[in-house]
Amino acid sequence: MASKYRTRNYRPNQLIHAQIRGHNRKPVFLDDKDQREFQSTLRRMINLTAAPERPKLLATAQLRNHQHLLTQNGNCGDSTSRIIRATKVSYAAYFNDRYGTTGPVFEMPFKARPVQGGDDIINVITYIHLNPDQSLRTTNSTHPIYTGEIRDPFIDDSIPLRAFGGRANYIEFFNDTSKLRAARAAARRRLSQRSQ
Repeated sequence: MASKYRTRNYRPNQLIHAQIRGHNRKPVFLDDKDQREFQSTLRRMINLTAAPERPKLLATAQLRNHQHLLTQNGNCGDSTSRIIRATKVSYAAYFNDRYGTTGPVFEMPFKARPVQGGDDIINVITYIHLNPDQSLRTTNSTHPIYTGEIRDPFIDDSIPLRAFGGRANYIEFFNDTSKLRAARAAARRRLSQRSQ
């Protein structure tokens, strides 16, 4: 029988876009408490990782049935994968206990792709912050951190903002509908390719 986990040979410090979806696409974040629990679990798992191997969290978006993450791997090729697996296991235990359910909460394995840099970073950030319906997800994404509306020292937006050419250019980009549509379409095409 094949393992439900994939071997993911990412490079140290590589950017990774991960999508963590509910089992059979079912909702896994039913209210604000669930959303906060997943986010706090993710951050706790990152903090428990030793500094050289610790991945950085660059961007997130959370919907009812899935979660998007953009991370920068630590100096170990599987640090992001280990963090995601640990977060899924811990959150699944919380979810099943809270709702009196059993069985899988998330799809196995999760989808993930390396992000190459430059335009790829811009496309992925656009996709994450517009997911799923091309409206800005200001209540459940890192978009307000990127615009400077709120601060979160846990989110490292420095690499993506460099790709945009700074915060002002990020804001200008997100006010240009044609650029947003093109970037989101490019990201969707790339995501439709086979994940690693």
